[in-house]
Amino acid sequence: MIELLLGLSALVCNPAGTPPTEIESVECRADVISRADDSDLWGEVAEARFSDDLLSYFDGVESVVWKVRIQENTATPGLYRLVNPYGNCPHFGNQEIKGADMYIDATDPEAVILKKGASGIVLNTALGEFGWSSAPEYLMEKGYTIDQIASAGYCGTLKDGVITFPLKSIYLTFAKFPDMRFPRNLEGDFRIILPGGKDNFVKINSDYCTGTDIINYTFKTGADVTEAKYAVFPHSVYLSPENYDDLMSDAKPLDLTAKQMSIDFSELKRNDGSATYQASVCIFVIDPDSKKVAGHGYALFHRVDVNADGWRNVGSGRFRDDITTYYSDVTAKIYDVQIERNIENPGLIRVVDPFAEYAGISSFNPAKEHVSAHHHYMVFDISDPDKVHVLETPIGLELGNGPMVITSVLSNSGTEITGRLAKSIITFPAKGLGIYEAGAPNDMYYVNKNGNFKLQLPDLTSIDEIIDDSSRRIEAVYDIYGRKVDEMSRGLFIVKYSDGTVRKLHRN
Repeated sequence: MIELLLGLSALVCNPAGTPPTEIESVECRADVISRADDSDLWGEVAEARFSDDLLSYFDGVESVVWKVRIQENTATPGLYRLVNPYGNCPHFGNQEIKGADMYIDATDPEAVILKKGASGIVLNTALGEFGWSSAPEYLMEKGYTIDQIASAGYCGTLKDGVITFPLKSIYLTFAKFPDMRFPRNLEGDFRIILPGGKDNFVKINSDYCTGTDIINYTFKTGADVTEAKYAVFPHSVYLSPENYDDLMSDAKPLDLTAKQMSIDFSELKRNDGSATYQASVCIFVIDPDSKKVAGHGYALFHRVDVNADGWRNVGSGRFRDDITTYYSDVTAKIYDVQIERNIENPGLIRVVDPFAEYAGISSFNPAKEHVSAHHHYMVFDISDPDKVHVLETPIGLELGNGPMVITSVLSNSGTEITGRLAKSIITFPAKGLGIYEAGAPNDMYYVNKNGNFKLQLPDLTSIDEIIDDSSRRIEAVYDIYGRKVDEMSRGLFIVKYSDGTVRKLHRN
């Protein structure tokens, strides 16, 4: 695995100031010449469809699909040239645009590369001419082989006549900011539908996070989608061709005209009957001829437990952030936070709105403001102080593709990496925590890269003082060896209550 790739999607350089995001006007460089007829090495001009997700950097610009001219190199089959692709961009109206060509190397369908280029078009004089580059070319400049880059999942692919690229693996560039690369293709819209290809694209959009039972979502499908099915699951799923049949066993026909649907978390239960705080939606595009799956979309939604009655505030703590530091120019910061403890299970504690005071990245901040529709938390299971678990939950930051979700990661042996509670301080090993964006749940990044994550807790009240339910009382207390004890001192204990419940508790 290429270590650099773990933070590649958030790679930014520190500019002198924040680049503007407005389109002022559309101007073409005077020296731009389209090269559609400059060589006998290019075949006949054909018509393709181009879905842009570069210009979505600019305020108010949505990804759209339009027709473009395309040629394939006769000497190097698989090398394509999009002729002046922004010349008839719908965002520019009826204005005649004479821009430069775009080249895509698809000679290896499993390792497609968007070649570095400049558009010949200036949309904002403070930015200069816009252009594009990609992760594969950047990494090859750093000495990695194309096989390494492709195996790590940062190349595009050509399949069934459609060229697609991984999220954030292509970059928008500007002439006035030559040292910066702006990760684009944030939602996977960027694609080229070659002549004869079918656009079976699916995208699901939502806030991906709710503090209530109901969450709404919208979906968009490609122009060639005529039939689809969908399924909802009370947990995350791995969506891939090898498990299509299993996931589609209870799938229902999807009304393609609906565009908006909703999930009621109160109707979803895990296999053991307990409430769920995750819900997955899978959309399957059905080929009308073969009736097989020809494309899919997937989204993972989160319901945050904001039930204040089930938690008790136990005081103030301090939190040193080594999570947002996966940005290249962010240093660890310390925040004062409030700590709550679960009344029913005091082995659970949570940090309330850990990033409420988040100030962003110095001079360039792609993150949205703190998501303030409801509270967000970092939740830890401290029942065993030597094996502190982090529970998967949104933490209140959004980086462009849904809320950031903290999660546990596995060691090389496949076991969960856990933290440690000692002297009221929770720590985790370096790279022992992970995050993903809810809109891209399959792209996980290691955080706590320097091992600086630290959560200082207040003095935690003992369990018998926390539980104020007079109808439930402690019947017996056992140590970790199963021996009955008269009282809890320091350490780990098993507590049996009069209602039959049993809890594993730690007392400092």
